[in-house]
Amino acid sequence: MGHSLVLLLAIMGWGNGDAPFRHADGGAVLMPATAACLDQEARARIRQRLQPYLQAAGKERGESPPALIYPVRQNPAFRDLHFWVITNYVDHDPLFPDMLADYQGGERTYDTTAGYNHAGTDFFLWPFGWEMMDQDQAWVVAAAAGTIIGKDDGNFDRNCTLPPPNPDWNGIYIQHKDGSVAWYGHLKAGSLTEKAVGESVEQGEFLAVVGSSGVSTGPHLHFGIYDAADNLNDPYRGPFNQMNSVSWWLNQPDYYLPAIVRLMTHEGAPSINSFCPEDEIIDRADEFMPGDRIHTSVFYRDQQAGQITDLTLFRPDGSTFAAWTHDIPEAHLAASFWTWFWDLPQEKAEGAWRFRATFEGQTMDHTFVVGPCDELFQDLRTDWPNVTILAMIPLAFCSR
Repeated sequence: MGHSLVLLLAIMGWGNGDAPFRHADGGAVLMPATAACLDQEARARIRQRLQPYLQAAGKERGESPPALIYPVRQNPAFRDLHFWVITNYVDHDPLFPDMLADYQGGERTYDTTAGYNHAGTDFFLWPFGWEMMDQDQAWVVAAAAGTIIGKDDGNFDRNCTLPPPNPDWNGIYIQHKDGSVAWYGHLKAGSLTEKAVGESVEQGEFLAVVGSSGVSTGPHLHFGIYDAADNLNDPYRGPFNQMNSVSWWLNQPDYYLPAIVRLMTHEGAPSINSFCPEDEIIDRADEFMPGDRIHTSVFYRDQQAGQITDLTLFRPDGSTFAAWTHDIPEAHLAASFWTWFWDLPQEKAEGAWRFRATFEGQTMDHTFVVGPCDELFQDLRTDWPNVTILAMIPLAFCSR
């Protein structure tokens, strides 16, 4: 999976307001994969180490599979509503190359010319994976209770090119009561739990931080499930999954999980085109002066054609500065962002402005301030019926 920015035109409609039309920039951030998450040699070494535990668990194979929860959780120090996208599911078509079928028969997976069919689910950090990795924002947690039967740590964790300088990943392997094993890979070096091999973990317990070790082009978690006989399983039940007859999820999520991930304002247009392996150029800003140029951005997960976003910029007095709609021509974009720029007025601009987006029943507001303001800001999340506001709210109004 590699970051390559593909710019796509936005379909926009113009609404009320007194601001000039501004065309959308941005597009889909694609993560094409051209190599196995682990090379054959590394995979064979791991399996050899785990084999004794699989043999010892044979007597318990009659147990039902565990009921899994999602293996990623946000560090409680952060308050983003969403912070990952699924870029690849298990590939159920054994043929290759470019013969793809995920559990629903779609093509949200990959294979390689060497004969590798993707053997897990990839949770990619989004939208600012490198910054999020540096800040330990995304935790890997135990999808089910079990026993640690293997750990790999100390490998370079900022890989972003193929082939990587070091193909070995940092990983942890948890065996469940039925003998099945969950593989958690591409972890951040030095972040793995201090618990040793042989110790148990509870469901939801911290295991590590998401990283980019091994064969990886950006921070993500590779989550793989193998039964007690070491056969790959897919936790998602669907018409093309012939590996297992039931879902392994406690509550199986939908195939698409459309959502606004972030709503932001910037001094300049953000750049997600990978500065591998450096942090992205975000240019985030929430304080501006009258006449400044402001960039407004929406970051999406699982955006689909026909899903209209209503966007509005509100002046401090509640009147509309600009209102527009947004759609895409592509059938589906797993990770996408769109940016519009505006020149703020010189007169009657001071105060707290709101940038609002409504998408698929979700409404999000982002507040920014225009004018001199010497009070500090604090992060607030306010939940109203059918409205979620995640914004930077000034503790005192700016001087007018």
